Amino acid sequence: MKTPLKFTKDPLKIREYAIYSTILWTLLLAVLLVLDINLIKREALKRAYTYTKVGFDKDVIYRRWASEHGGVYVKVDSNTPPNPYLSNIEDRDIIVDSNLHLTLMNPAYMTRQVYELQNAYYQVHGHITSLNPIRPENTPDTWEVKALISFENGEPEFSGVDTLNGKAYFRYMKPVITEKSCLKCHAQQGYKLNDIRGGISISYPFDQIYILSTGDIRNLYFMYVIIWLFGIGIIAFSYLRLKKGNIKRLVAEDALRILNDQLEQKVEQRSRELQKSQRDWENIFNTIGFPAQLIGADYTIKNINDETLSSFNLKRKDIIGKKCFFLFHHADSPAQNCPFQKVLLENKSGSEEFYIERLKKSYIVNCSPIYNDKDEIESFMHIMTDISDRKEIELKFQTLIEQAGDAIYLSDFDGNIMEVNRQAIKEMGYTREEFLQMKVWELDKVYPDLAAVRTLWDTMKPNEAMTFETTYKRKDGSFYPVELRAGLTEITGKKTILGFARNISERRKVEEELKKYHENLELLVRERTKEIEEKNAALERINKLFVGRELRMAELKEEIEKLKGTATSSV
Repeated sequence: MKTPLKFTKDPLKIREYAIYSTILWTLLLAVLLVLDINLIKREALKRAYTYTKVGFDKDVIYRRWASEHGGVYVKVDSNTPPNPYLSNIEDRDIIVDSNLHLTLMNPAYMTRQVYELQNAYYQVHGHITSLNPIRPENTPDTWEVKALISFENGEPEFSGVDTLNGKAYFRYMKPVITEKSCLKCHAQQGYKLNDIRGGISISYPFDQIYILSTGDIRNLYFMYVIIWLFGIGIIAFSYLRLKKGNIKRLVAEDALRILNDQLEQKVEQRSRELQKSQRDWENIFNTIGFPAQLIGADYTIKNINDETLSSFNLKRKDIIGKKCFFLFHHADSPAQNCPFQKVLLENKSGSEEFYIERLKKSYIVNCSPIYNDKDEIESFMHIMTDISDRKEIELKFQTLIEQAGDAIYLSDFDGNIMEVNRQAIKEMGYTREEFLQMKVWELDKVYPDLAAVRTLWDTMKPNEAMTFETTYKRKDGSFYPVELRAGLTEITGKKTILGFARNISERRKVEEELKKYHENLELLVRERTKEIEEKNAALERINKLFVGRELRMAELKEEIEKLKGTATSSV
């Protein structure tokens, strides 16, 4: 009797650590994503403030121009009748002849007509208002009342998000100050110079502001998804490696126990295995987590697993007996790159990447031959691995590379440039087509040939990056320093060099300035040291002079004493 495998409980709690790591990684990226999105939204508010303020300043400029010229005269028509609020002005109307009547248009009248014209074509709204309006149409709304009251309290401007006609707008308002040229029309209302007459509000649709930020937020989501998947991949890889090692140990222990049981029950076990081999094969076939099919040498489908039925949403009778190229490609003959034909020619397993139109997905199709007793190919095991998610990730990764701030180069081990990103094209001046016809040493001043480049590359180890500085030459002949981070990897089984080149021109300038600063500092220190040494030498000379004088004075005193003694003896 076959003894089943008995795995003990995982003592390392690998699964728990993997789950906790996944949760912490997800929470960390979620918090960072929310912070970045909020930053983008704050920038959108700053843009809205700038747009509305610029609109206000522009309106004030042409109002001031009209005011300083005493208003402008325009032809009277149905859209521009004489302003009844200027009836107190004697020369409001001018009759040139019977066909041409002109009327005075003051800054407020002119601005109002401009805003009405603007509202008809654009979603940006402007409104002249006051707490004491002459025209009913100039009556302020609730938000404008708050703004006007704040101006009375000394606030220089008022802005914020508000709702107009059920739609969000960013609104900006600033007071209109009475100037000397304004008194011509408004003195009768009691306004004096520098009085606040009211204000002008500019309303910009907020959805137009966020349109500019939508692309940034979408790219941010893509970037965080890629980073999240990368982290999850590392966690999953670590978990599987640890789990695999643990399982291998347990399997080895149980395998020894099973082997002993098999030796004791060899005859009985062999008999039962022969009886259930077909059933076991069917069970294993159906437990494959990918669509799998057993296909004859004549391309006829002989058997399928449950995953195939689920993927194609068909019944078994609708698939068994059909030609594989008809089921997968709706074709009457095998595809041009059919892996079956490759297996027949090379007599070994083969694989190809296909887009299955019926399923709207991309798959890696692995085809392995099954031989009969005469070593002839009897059928094929056809397994389909869904790579649609991987394709999408590869596309997002390519987008991320294109948006990188450093120039990125991909070359084979012979120095042929295989691919570059947008930053490389921008910095070097070559087109992508020109790059793909070039060698890496044609860009480099320090490593000018294949031998020099190979000498550097031979020191690289797989999956380890090397960082060094060199000099690149642009298409226009100019040179600039770069910090090159290059690594050796493999793509489709071939040695490949991936390089990240960062322009360090600005960093070199800073280093040169620091070098000059240190040189000047050292010169200053040497000069100061020399001055101190010269002063010390002078002090030493002075000290010696005084010491010499003291010795001579002592000798003189001694001579005087001797003379005194001699004189006394003589007496």
